[in-house]
Amino acid sequence: MKRRKGVTLLELLIVLGIVTILVALALPGYKRFMLTARTTEAKVNIGAIIICEDSYAADADKYLTERYYPDGSPGTSARIWNPDNSGNFKEIGFQPSGRVYYSYGVAAGDQSSNPAGANPSHGEVAVTKNADITVIAKGDLDGDGRLGYFCTTDLRYPKIKGSIGDI
Repeated sequence: MKRRKGVTLLELLIVLGIVTILVALALPGYKRFMLTARTTEAKVNIGAIIICEDSYAADADKYLTERYYPDGSPGTSARIWNPDNSGNFKEIGFQPSGRVYYSYGVAAGDQSSNPAGANPSHGEVAVTKNADITVIAKGDLDGDGRLGYFCTTDLRYPKIKGSIGDI
């Protein structure tokens, strides 16, 4: 009896089918993992901004507010953080490492119950015993056009509220 070399088309199709099923099972988990990792960016950067704001306020007796940066609508792609254009973020010493998926803003007062309605702008706020600032991260990691928010106030540190809205 003659022995054949190689694999048959049927064997190849079976292996291809098994690989396809494994990829189909793994892909949703991978996407969930990536979204979780990217939301961690927002939480870490919000915490860093609060620390920078508190350090600045300890010396200057005021907090600095700032419009959302980087400019434009956040999406599924990471964007460059240019410290020369980051306004008061540069002044307080905040500089994230690498690219960012979220836009960050610092608004006056307690905006944590409705961060979507907050309108952060470039300015300053005196330090009081009340919530003086709200640090907000907005992003659209899944690319569906609906923004998700994370936020905290200077009084709630390190309690970060979110995700509010969509991811």
